[in-house]
Amino acid sequence: MTSTAHPDSQGGLTHVMWALTLLGVAASAGGFAWFGWRVGVSVGIGALLGAGNLWALARLVRGLLDPDAPSRPVALLALFKFAALFGGVYLLLHLGVVSVPSLAVGYGALPLGIVLGQFRSPPARAKEGS
Repeated sequence: MTSTAHPDSQGGLTHVMWALTLLGVAASAGGFAWFGWRVGVSVGIGALLGAGNLWALARLVRGLLDPDAPSRPVALLALFKFAALFGGVYLLLHLGVVSVPSLAVGYGALPLGIVLGQFRSPPARAKEGS
């Protein structure tokens, strides 16, 4: 017996993105309230980076698993995703816009958002015979 994803594959991602957004906003507000604007902005940017990375990764995996999808756009999306993530983080840190610990706290909303979002997602269906 194997499990298959729910037919509404976007539904699980939607719940995760909502949880990630709420965690990012809460952490950013906490950073503003207790440590000032720079920490709040850094945490918010980290959460935005996490959400963007998750969205791009979901599109990338969906494209890789779809047998009808052409492989060239998927490869370009993967290249752009990694270049944007690493290049963007480098520029933010090099220009002094964000602080590393605060950015990491914001990006840390990503795994927490994934876990919390799974509580609202429909369970995978069991499929007999495979």
